[in-house]
Amino acid sequence: MHDIASRFDEIYNDTRKVVLALITAKCATDDIRDIFQETYLALYRMLVQRGAAYVKEPQAFVCRIARNKIADHYTWRQRWKMRFAQEAWDENAIANDADTFNAEAFMTEDFANGFVMMDTLRQWLTAKPERVQKVFYLVYEAGLTIAETAKALKQSESNVKNMLYRNVKELRQLLTDA
Repeated sequence: MHDIASRFDEIYNDTRKVVLALITAKCATDDIRDIFQETYLALYRMLVQRGAAYVKEPQAFVCRIARNKIADHYTWRQRWKMRFAQEAWDENAIANDADTFNAEAFMTEDFANGFVMMDTLRQWLTAKPERVQKVFYLVYEAGLTIAETAKALKQSESNVKNMLYRNVKELRQLLTDA
């Protein structure tokens, strides 16, 4: 089992950025984390079933798993969308139970301010086009460089850089004014 865990870690470290870029380029922003997690869970299961030496070309193998997971995810999602009304997929339609908790009992002022800032950031980012959301996700969440982000999204580096810096400037202004 130790051999499988170390092989998994090795493959994960070698393929993480490429796979995340692939998934980000092909998926909606809300689905990226789920598909990324499903991809590496499938890899781990495959290593347990077939052994640590089974994977000969890690990048090609994991990218193929990711493509299959993307196809499975969107096929499944489309089936459910047809079966249920669109409102079931609207996160805003789900009742918010936050008011049932006594917020003053556990929220410090710093925590509350951070929560408000994060909520402001989330609202701002979700109002942006998906291409802007993907750039922010790849740079700030996944830790990709501007060059890696541009390659993943099939855009020029200058386009990605301009999009990033223009929106960061806007965000700083928004948070300064808030």
